[in-house]
Amino acid sequence: MAKIFIGLALVITLATAALGFLTKSNIQGIKDKATEAVNAKNKAEGNLQVAKTELKKAQDDVAAAKTAVDEKDKEVAAKTAQIDALTKQTTDAKTALEDKDKQIADLTGKLSGVKPEVVAPTVDPAVLDELKKRAEKAEAELAEAKQLEETMNRKVKDNDSRVAALEQYKRDRERQLQRPGVSGRILAVNPGWNFVVLSIGDRQGLMTNSPLLVTRGGEPIAKVRVTSIETSRSIADVIPGSVRRGVTVQPGDNVVYEGSRNQPVHVAEPTTPASAPAPSSSSALPAVPQ
Repeated sequence: MAKIFIGLALVITLATAALGFLTKSNIQGIKDKATEAVNAKNKAEGNLQVAKTELKKAQDDVAAAKTAVDEKDKEVAAKTAQIDALTKQTTDAKTALEDKDKQIADLTGKLSGVKPEVVAPTVDPAVLDELKKRAEKAEAELAEAKQLEETMNRKVKDNDSRVAALEQYKRDRERQLQRPGVSGRILAVNPGWNFVVLSIGDRQGLMTNSPLLVTRGGEPIAKVRVTSIETSRSIADVIPGSVRRGVTVQPGDNVVYEGSRNQPVHVAEPTTPASAPAPSSSSALPAVPQ
C-alpha cells in the first residue's frame, strides 16, 4: 500500500514539474510578444513624427512659393504702370512739339511779312526801328523754339526707347523665355490639388508655363507645367493624362525642362539712354528681375 502512495506522489510530482515548465514557457512567450509590440509601437510613432516634419516643411515651401507668386504679380503690375506713364509722357511731348511747330510756322510767317517792310525806302525811321526790334525778337523766339524742338525731339526719342525696352521686356516675359536643360527635383506633392513643389526657380532660368518632364530612374513618368516661381523654388501643376499608368509622382523624382534648345537664355534689363533726363524719385524704374 505504501508503494502505491509513493508511486502516486511521484506521478503527481512529475505532472506538477511538467505543468510548471509549460507555464514558464508560455509566460516567456507572452513577454517576448509584448516586447515586440512595444518596439513596433515606438517605431510607428517615430515614423509618424518624421511624416509630420516632412508635411510641415512641404506646407512651408508651398506658402513661400505662393508669396513669391504674389511678389511677381506686383512686379508685373508695376512694369505695366511704368509703360503707361512713359506712354503718356511721350504723348504729351509730341503734343507740345506740335504746338511748337505751329508757333515756328507763325513766327516764320511774321518774318516773311516783316522783311519787305524793313527794306522799303518810304518807311518812317521810328517804324523801321520798331520793325527791326520785332524782327530780332521773332528771330530770337524762332531760335528758342528750334532749340526747344530739338530738346523735345530728344526727350520723345528717349521716352520711345525706354517704352520700347520695357515693352520688349514684357513681351519676352510673356513669351516665357527659358534656359534649356534646366533640371531639379520634386520637393513635395499635393495629390488633392494635383500640384508639386520644385527645387528650381527664377535663379535657374525657369519661367511660368514652362513644361517639365518628370523622370524616375532615367525613365519619364509624367509631365508638369510651372504656374508660379520664386528665386530658387517653384510650383507646377501635374498635366492631366500625362502620368504613366500604375505610377504616381513622388518627392525625390527628377524634373528636366523639355523646351526648345534655340530659345534665349537671359532677358536684358531695359536701360535709360545717357541723354535722357534723370527721372524723379516718384518715376524711377525698379531694377528688372534677372
